[in-house]
Amino acid sequence: MLNVKGCEYRDNGASRVYTFSNLSTAVEVPEYPGKARFKFYDVAGHSIFKGAAKLEMKQAIERHKAKWRLAR
Repeated sequence: MLNVKGCEYRDNGASRVYTFSNLSTAVEVPEYPGKARFKFYDVAGHSIFKGAAKLEMKQAIERHKAKWRLAR
Protein backbone atom coordinates (compact mmCIF):
# COMPACT_ATOMS: atom_id res chain seq x y z
CA MET A 1 0.00 0.00 0.00
CA LEU A 2 1.35 3.36 -1.05
CA ASN A 3 1.55 6.14 1.57
CA VAL A 4 2.47 9.80 1.52
CA LYS A 5 5.74 10.35 3.40
CA GLY A 6 5.78 14.12 3.08
CA CYS A 7 4.08 17.14 1.61
CA GLU A 8 5.90 20.32 0.63
CA TYR A 9 4.05 23.57 -0.10
CA ARG A 10 5.66 25.76 -2.74
CA ASP A 11 5.01 29.33 -3.88
CA ASN A 12 2.94 30.16 -0.79
CA GLY A 13 0.57 27.23 -1.33
CA ALA A 14 0.19 27.59 -5.10
CA SER A 15 1.53 24.06 -5.59
CA ARG A 16 2.08 20.99 -3.42
CA VAL A 17 4.70 18.29 -3.85
CA TYR A 18 3.88 14.90 -2.33
CA THR A 19 6.57 12.28 -1.71
CA PHE A 20 5.43 8.65 -1.46
CA SER A 21 6.77 5.60 0.35
CA ASN A 22 8.25 4.26 -2.92
CA LEU A 23 10.07 7.62 -3.38
CA SER A 24 7.95 8.67 -6.35
CA THR A 25 6.44 12.18 -6.34
CA ALA A 26 3.30 13.99 -7.38
CA VAL A 27 2.88 17.71 -7.98
CA GLU A 28 -0.57 19.19 -7.37
CA VAL A 29 -1.65 22.63 -8.54
CA PRO A 30 -5.05 23.21 -6.85
CA GLU A 31 -6.07 26.03 -9.22
CA TYR A 32 -5.99 23.73 -12.26
CA PRO A 33 -9.10 21.71 -13.15
CA GLY A 34 -9.48 17.93 -13.39
CA LYS A 35 -6.74 15.99 -15.16
CA ALA A 36 -4.34 18.94 -15.34
CA ARG A 37 -4.27 19.24 -11.54
CA PHE A 38 -1.72 16.45 -10.92
CA LYS A 39 1.62 15.48 -12.48
CA PHE A 40 3.20 12.20 -11.41
CA TYR A 41 6.89 11.24 -11.47
CA ASP A 42 8.83 8.08 -10.61
CA VAL A 43 12.08 7.90 -8.64
CA ALA A 44 14.18 8.81 -11.68
CA GLY A 45 12.03 11.87 -12.45
CA HIS A 46 10.25 10.40 -15.47
CA SER A 47 6.53 11.03 -15.97
CA ILE A 48 4.13 8.22 -15.04
CA PHE A 49 1.47 7.44 -17.65
CA LYS A 50 -0.13 4.22 -16.33
CA GLY A 51 -3.64 4.83 -15.06
CA ALA A 52 -3.43 2.25 -12.25
CA ALA A 53 -0.29 3.87 -10.82
CA LYS A 54 -1.85 7.34 -11.01
CA LEU A 55 -5.02 6.11 -9.30
CA GLU A 56 -3.04 4.54 -6.46
CA MET A 57 -1.12 7.78 -5.95
CA LYS A 58 -4.32 9.87 -5.97
CA GLN A 59 -5.88 7.56 -3.38
CA ALA A 60 -2.82 7.93 -1.16
CA ILE A 61 -3.09 11.72 -1.45
CA GLU A 62 -6.78 11.62 -0.50
CA ARG A 63 -5.99 9.45 2.55
CA HIS A 64 -3.25 11.92 3.54
CA LYS A 65 -5.62 14.88 3.20
CA ALA A 66 -8.31 13.13 5.24
CA LYS A 67 -5.81 12.20 7.94
CA TRP A 68 -4.43 15.72 8.30
CA ARG A 69 -7.78 17.42 7.49
CA LEU A 70 -6.39 19.48 4.63
CA ALA A 71 -8.66 21.53 2.42
CA ARG A 72 -9.63 19.89 -0.85
